[in-house]
Amino acid sequence: MQKRSYALDALKVAATTCVLFHHFQQVSGARFEHHINFWGDLTFNWWMMVEVFFMLSGFFAWKHTEKMDMPFGSYIGKKLSRLVPVMALSTIAYTALYFLHFKITGKTWVFRTLPNFWGLIVSCLGIQEGFGFEGYSLNNPTWFVSVLILCYVYHYLITQLAKKCRWRMEWVLVFMVFLCQGFKKLGLELPFFESQAVRGYQAFSMGLLLGFFLQNYRLNGAVKALAAGGIALFAAFAAFAPAYTDPDSTFVFLCIPGLIILSQTETAQKIFRHRFWATLSEISYNTYVWHAAVQVFLCLFIPSVGMGQTLGSMYLFALIAWMAGALSHFLLEKPLRKWVPVWWARAFEKKETAA
Repeated sequence: MQKRSYALDALKVAATTCVLFHHFQQVSGARFEHHINFWGDLTFNWWMMVEVFFMLSGFFAWKHTEKMDMPFGSYIGKKLSRLVPVMALSTIAYTALYFLHFKITGKTWVFRTLPNFWGLIVSCLGIQEGFGFEGYSLNNPTWFVSVLILCYVYHYLITQLAKKCRWRMEWVLVFMVFLCQGFKKLGLELPFFESQAVRGYQAFSMGLLLGFFLQNYRLNGAVKALAAGGIALFAAFAAFAPAYTDPDSTFVFLCIPGLIILSQTETAQKIFRHRFWATLSEISYNTYVWHAAVQVFLCLFIPSVGMGQTLGSMYLFALIAWMAGALSHFLLEKPLRKWVPVWWARAFEKKETAA
């Protein structure tokens, strides 16, 4: 695998923008003729774009699998210090804006959980989904962060288990992919294995498998043809025969893996060769966790954008959300990345024992 693929960065940017469009239409109720609708589209559930984030996270995590010898606390501490601070700040802002929205309009938001102190604590800690606190989540899009934390815990545990039992990691991952598929189809809900967490585990495992495959096997013409064929089949069935397929499963098993594989080709590298895509990709996490707060703000103070019924309103909302993400990335996330690990190390520093 190459050190950095700007084509993968572009895929992450596209998925983030699709989520923004999805939530804009969900909140505003806007419908567009002769245009893709990202909410209420009978051919595809656009919220499945979150699976792209999980699969890319697994794909990038594979390179750490064989070298994962650090203590669990150090491993998960690095992940938490990167993911939680910005998410917590965005959740506090979202809760304040939602409370203001409720006081002014007397109406609940589309995501109906009312602002409450316990929900704020749970959501700021990143345990609002998959940890047994479902129903308290504020800043709805950040459920992804909560499940991603679980995915990193899962990755650490199955890696250590495979090493101890001398199992081949790729076959453990294949088993987990099909186990998660069974959970989804049977509608099973268990602690740490509720529906959203299972979505995350499955896509994350698929990403790990793709990382293994591209590290160990040559990307030849047959593989590229299979990847392109999978994408074409998904698009054809979703567009022309959605009743005869399961678009959600085919998206996970065919489309996203195909896009990740093709992103590693020389053609994709030439098309997406500018660092611009890497910069947007670095901003995308902030854009994602802040976009719900931006949407509440716009609905309150600039309703022609927040509740607009035109394509222009949707594009303007997305642009404002990306601008908010950029501000958060450069003014909040970058300084916090320097300070939080130092604070974390000091907070959990062990006492010196007497000689």
